[in-house]
Amino acid sequence: MPAGVDRLKEAIRDVVGVERWFDLSNETLQLLLDEGFKPRSLAGAQLLTRAMCNHRTLDEPAAALERLVQLGAADIELESDGLSNVYGPDSHLENALFCQRGSLVAPMLARGALMTNGVPDQAKLDRAFWIAIVSRLLPQARLIWDAVPGLRPQLRYPDTSKKVAPLLSVVYLLGEWNVSNENNGAAMAQWLASLGADIRSKNAAGETLLHMAADKGDAELVRWLLEQGLSPNAADEDGRPAVVSAEEETTVMLLLDAGSVDEKFKPELKRRAEKNAWRRVLAWLDASKP
Repeated sequence: MPAGVDRLKEAIRDVVGVERWFDLSNETLQLLLDEGFKPRSLAGAQLLTRAMCNHRTLDEPAAALERLVQLGAADIELESDGLSNVYGPDSHLENALFCQRGSLVAPMLARGALMTNGVPDQAKLDRAFWIAIVSRLLPQARLIWDAVPGLRPQLRYPDTSKKVAPLLSVVYLLGEWNVSNENNGAAMAQWLASLGADIRSKNAAGETLLHMAADKGDAELVRWLLEQGLSPNAADEDGRPAVVSAEEETTVMLLLDAGSVDEKFKPELKRRAEKNAWRRVLAWLDASKP
């Protein structure tokens, strides 16, 4: 398309102000309010849901969203989407957590997001806490932990990937993180451990938290778990230690330096190291030859 046409299109967009209708801003919200829009309505709830998870504006100031919450949009819950996965958002509060809108959590809690008919709801409390962990939002997880006097979130959650759902320590939720936030793993694991969460248990596949952290390439969490005494040689149900599926060279080296590797896994590890140009890993493997 000729450059002149592109410039004309941009000029028209600027004059009309199209962009303000793509993403929620204070200006857009005020225009809607001036036209009689009622935030505390089904339409307001739908607008809040779409705007919270609009990933194009995750780095934008959340003032318009916070104002929408204060005007009551979060008071109207949408019909459940029927998600069976405990990590999936099923309320405005859970959406805010899942979509990394941490600044909306406190105002939603203040408006009773963890209540049902004026009574604290244990199920809502648990789900919000679990999703805060999945999303690695430590300040918000702390808020939720203390949100209801006399009531705490559960530190074990059902593994719904199994027909008979066993209860797992909440630390395993760190292995299911929301990909838009890969931080806070070690800090959150340390805090959860201080609350009494078990960091040494295995899931139904025989994996330790070290396996999951290594698989995600979370070097900081791997380092902290090793410092807590978790064995780098612990095997899952298939007999594989964490290093075999570890991502990122730094993570692999942490595990190699902390323990040995069975000879039968070295060829696979070498192929991965060659494919990813992990020079330190290749040097370690060469030095460990019998």
